[in-house]
Amino acid sequence: MRTPSARLRRFSVLALFAVGFASLPAAAVELQKIATFALGDAACDDRFPDVAVRPGGTFLVVWERSCSPFSLAAQLYDVQGQPLGPRRDLGQGRRPQVVALADGTFVLSSLRNTPSPDDLERFAVDVRRLDAVGQPAGSPVEVRAPRADAAVWLVPARLAVGADGRLAVAWQEIQFNPFGIPITQSLGFVRFLSPGLAPAQATFLLGLATLEPSVDVAFEPSGRALVALSINALIGYLFDASGQPSGTGTPLHVGGGQISSFHPRLAPRAGGGWWLAWEEVQFPATSPERQDVLLATVASDGRLPNAAIQQTGLHNPHATEIRQAFGLDPDGNLLVAGRDLQGGLSGRLFDPLGRPISGLFRIAPHDPQPLGNVALAAHGAGGFLAVWEGDANPATPPPQPEQQGWNLHGALLRRPCTGSAVCLGPGAGQAVEISWTQNGQSGTGRGVRTDRDGALFVLANPALFDLAVRLDADGTLVWAAPTGAELRFRWTDVATGRLVTASKPRGRFASGRIVPPTRNLPAFELALLTEDRDPGFATTGADTAVCAPSPTALCLFGGRFKATMTWTHSSGSELAALAVPIADRQGTFIAGTGPGALVTLVDGRAHNGKIWVYLGGLSDAAYRVTVTDTTTGRARTYTNPAGRLSSSADRKAF
Repeated sequence: MRTPSARLRRFSVLALFAVGFASLPAAAVELQKIATFALGDAACDDRFPDVAVRPGGTFLVVWERSCSPFSLAAQLYDVQGQPLGPRRDLGQGRRPQVVALADGTFVLSSLRNTPSPDDLERFAVDVRRLDAVGQPAGSPVEVRAPRADAAVWLVPARLAVGADGRLAVAWQEIQFNPFGIPITQSLGFVRFLSPGLAPAQATFLLGLATLEPSVDVAFEPSGRALVALSINALIGYLFDASGQPSGTGTPLHVGGGQISSFHPRLAPRAGGGWWLAWEEVQFPATSPERQDVLLATVASDGRLPNAAIQQTGLHNPHATEIRQAFGLDPDGNLLVAGRDLQGGLSGRLFDPLGRPISGLFRIAPHDPQPLGNVALAAHGAGGFLAVWEGDANPATPPPQPEQQGWNLHGALLRRPCTGSAVCLGPGAGQAVEISWTQNGQSGTGRGVRTDRDGALFVLANPALFDLAVRLDADGTLVWAAPTGAELRFRWTDVATGRLVTASKPRGRFASGRIVPPTRNLPAFELALLTEDRDPGFATTGADTAVCAPSPTALCLFGGRFKATMTWTHSSGSELAALAVPIADRQGTFIAGTGPGALVTLVDGRAHNGKIWVYLGGLSDAAYRVTVTDTTTGRARTYTNPAGRLSSSADRKAF
């Protein structure tokens, strides 16, 4: 079967206006690589990755396993980049995309190859829900049926989710005729779905598109959606919160350079509007063609607020696809990354206003073939999250080698903070550092940021988090320490240099608040408000069914134990907390939009024959944590009354 070539020239169909280029001196800011991970095996080429981050920092990577037949796979990771459970088989499909929902589950889009009597490839677009660990939940929903009148080339469908749970799927159909003129036309489409994955009746035809990947979609916080389509220039289509075209429905010019633009990427901006990046090929008369990645901001009405377009520094002098991607960290900073000429992965940072705050820096070393795809999480929990193809080995010699042996690699990236501190809060302006002493040993805690305002710290035991901290909206630092170690807190305002210090004594589990001094007061040693009393607990019988991970359940200790949490809202309603797995024997709960409790199981059988339960409370709401031994049905319920912060240990639990 004949297919479109990998590089096809794009012809201008619109007159473009000239745009200016804005640039600022780059500051000496780079990213720390705090964790790396690898996927793939020798059985298949593992390609076309995508990644989504759940609330609390766990993340799911999905990809295509290019065996025969082609299939999809998923792997869940904890906040440190360690696998949580086995790889999940998602069945047959191509070119996956994934988004995380507020309830801790995921939605996957993919292409499905449908059989045809004439042996031509015809692809449908499907979506389906994945559960909290990435396992398929429910049947696929067909968003776009395969065309009966034409073969359609593979272009990944782009997937976006709004704050209200609505989804949008944008895709491109490159129709071709293997028996005549190869390419007949390339069209862009978008369709909206309800939070329950019910597709809207209307599929919107956006119009003609270039032959390279040419469509993307993103929601802004208000619920409006922007679809970007490349037909050399970049055209924007606005949709309101109900999924209907905004205004007159007339497409808006949202970007594009001098000649040919394609591969648009969109992301919402925290203050409204969108980020837009794209690749541009220039064909100057006196020098070789050159490919660049450009960046612009798009206003909420779909228009450029000014003519300033930022060069990202990503370019290739030989017009090889850069395959750029970008993502946001919790502070609103933007990372734009793509392939360089040597096949390495390079990136550049921009602040929330779109100003460069770094030079171009290398994220991953070069690869034998500079063609691998790149994915960045749209929103990182503690920084940025990148996944890319690598390890390609040519199966045939140049000039047209075919690749084999693709695997996937990934990294968690974050901006450096002061020393060993973790920076939290708006603009990462509050640096929190923890030191500890226990059993004659001492050290500095290793922190992992879980979202804009929260972090977990590893102390003496490198396998467990013994401290959780959270910066409240009123500037208070709330902490939970289910450990008997002596702790010392250093909390610095990065902008002013003001320091607050505090300590937790040895031998007690405790939770507390550190209230910062007023603006004009000097730094001082702060008395902690702590509660170290054990919460009340009760022993009951329960269901002995095997634990099944869900958005509201932690499966711990190899799945033997199930932990759940309910909390009481200010309205009096009792609600289920969101479960966030961290490791096999540890997880956290999110109560509403804030932290609930850190739950750790400790194997104490060598000491007293029991499995211990450690609780670190970060919420002063009334809540109940229930831990069930699914092998016996025995359950322990721990109750925290309203108004109390407490951390405790039950060393006779199971």
